[in-house]
Amino acid sequence: MVAELIPTLELVGTPEALIPLPGLQTPLPVGSVPTDIVGTITAQGMGTTRALDLYRSFVVANSNAQGDVRSLAYVPNAPCAEAVLLDRMLADATFMGTSWQEASGAVAAENAALRWLANLIGFDQAAGGTFVSGGTIANVTALAVAANRARSRWPGAVLAVAASSEVHSSVRMAARMLGLRFVELPVDAKFRLTADAVRVLDGVNPVRVCAVVVTAGTTNVGAIDDLRGIGAWCRERGIWMHVDAAYGGGALAVADARQMFDGIALADSVVIDPHKWLFSTLDCSALLYREPAEAKALFGQRAAYIESAVGGETWDPSNYAPHFTRRCRGLPFWFSLVARGTEAIGRDVARGMNLAQATAEIVRGERDLELVTEPVLSIVVFRRVGWGRGDYERWAARLLEAGIAFVAPTTVRGEAAMRFCFINPETTMMDVRLLLASCLSS
Repeated sequence: MVAELIPTLELVGTPEALIPLPGLQTPLPVGSVPTDIVGTITAQGMGTTRALDLYRSFVVANSNAQGDVRSLAYVPNAPCAEAVLLDRMLADATFMGTSWQEASGAVAAENAALRWLANLIGFDQAAGGTFVSGGTIANVTALAVAANRARSRWPGAVLAVAASSEVHSSVRMAARMLGLRFVELPVDAKFRLTADAVRVLDGVNPVRVCAVVVTAGTTNVGAIDDLRGIGAWCRERGIWMHVDAAYGGGALAVADARQMFDGIALADSVVIDPHKWLFSTLDCSALLYREPAEAKALFGQRAAYIESAVGGETWDPSNYAPHFTRRCRGLPFWFSLVARGTEAIGRDVARGMNLAQATAEIVRGERDLELVTEPVLSIVVFRRVGWGRGDYERWAARLLEAGIAFVAPTTVRGEAAMRFCFINPETTMMDVRLLLASCLSS
């Protein structure tokens, strides 16, 4: 299978590159009821040893490890060893990160990590927030606060959220969930939402736009919207600007890349997922507010049985998102910052950006490949000349079946394409050449 996928090594270099990766597995058939798992939950139990054997032989053997060096589909997860270590210790510690009373040490450490992110954004000392499970719940949460503010300002008005055609799918879902209209705005030739596109909202009536979602690193191609221009428009009108930097925000750790995020400090809320491009463990999404009091007014819970735990002047994570019982999911990220240092993390982020640029250069030089758009962050989107969606799907399925790579196609402006997202700092150009050679020879 491997030899069939890559009959030539001209782009690859050495035969060792053809060794399959042990963490990549073909998914179980859709709709199947695996016999291995049927009847395993019993009154007496099978014992720890047999249960662990089942975990290894069934769960691990039929699940993909997102941290493999050739896991390039979607936005992978590649946690560093320090974050993994602390995550394992955290399960044993049984901290509940609801309030300062219950876990003041853990909450203080999480807040230190949030403060580092807030400083990168350019927020002042009043900013703060909490860690939630992922960018989806972070987007829903921020938009709930925006809608709550707007309902006080415009009682009874029909509210809407505006975003680009390239916005993350969770924003549309959030609008449905929160009873908001969704206004889709067009992007420019580089897939960015611009201030000019947003200005058409001045004529949207009778709907009131309560928030504009601006993306700093779109999931599909990695584009960064016009943060400063849109931020100025929102400030002038008192409209909430939420920045979805769940993927792209990791690049703020690279000093030379920060100018691409000019204007992000104008946001009312920002989401950055450390489990994406800052090498923390799943699940860890940082949600930061410029003025956290608005979130506390919406999410703060009060009851007789928790009077001594929440409601005072302490910083309680339960006040800043729709959660109460929560694991201290920001601790592994904090530990990795403390143990490794921020310069090391910045260097690892920069490797992904450099890999994307080098990959784009190879694609430009191959007559049977074409670059869809110039990479901005660490995503490269390209086409194999003459291929349709089915060709990409079949190629990706064969790579996964052979244990070579986990990749997935996408659609850009109505046409199928292949998309690589570089997150793992251990991914090399050898891995890239392996995949491109396979694509060209398929």
